[in-house]
Amino acid sequence: MRNVEWRSAAIGALLACVVSACESSATQTAPTSEPPSSSAAPSAADENSPQPQEGRCGETLTYPDGLAFTLSPLEPFEPGPEAIMGGGGSVQEVGETHTFVQTSVTITNGSSVPYIMGFERSNATVPGSGILGVRSVYDTTTGADAPAELLPGQSVTFLTAYAVTDPSNLKIWHRRDYDSPQLNFTCSLK
Repeated sequence: MRNVEWRSAAIGALLACVVSACESSATQTAPTSEPPSSSAAPSAADENSPQPQEGRCGETLTYPDGLAFTLSPLEPFEPGPEAIMGGGGSVQEVGETHTFVQTSVTITNGSSVPYIMGFERSNATVPGSGILGVRSVYDTTTGADAPAELLPGQSVTFLTAYAVTDPSNLKIWHRRDYDSPQLNFTCSLK
């Protein structure tokens, strides 16, 4: 009995896929012999979609609604005795091949609505250095006691630290959430 139920469910799923494929192919339009016009105006969705932004540490990059991210210039960082390395390894081991740097991240809500904290994403890379060119450093001084939401006009600042193979060419990106475009910062330790 169980075998029959499983087969019935599998056949039903297969039929649903076939019907769906037939419906989607029936709604497709026939190709035309004319190439698409290169002077076509972008759609409203294209014009309103925020694009990734590029900047340097020390600058502010702002989303169209007013939510802004500012990264301070890179500075040397001294990991504390309780520091933990992202990707494993000890501070001493990583310190033999990497330089420790820090930057302060300030998020300012210049929009007219509260910004729900906790969905921000960031990452850092050193171009051409492979997967271990940058390691996050988690310490008692890094991170933030951020509010659950950032009201219009409010700001929060927190420290991020990295161990990097080349502190003269660090790329750090931030996103307000999973779906938003990246804010790309190029940083170097002076």
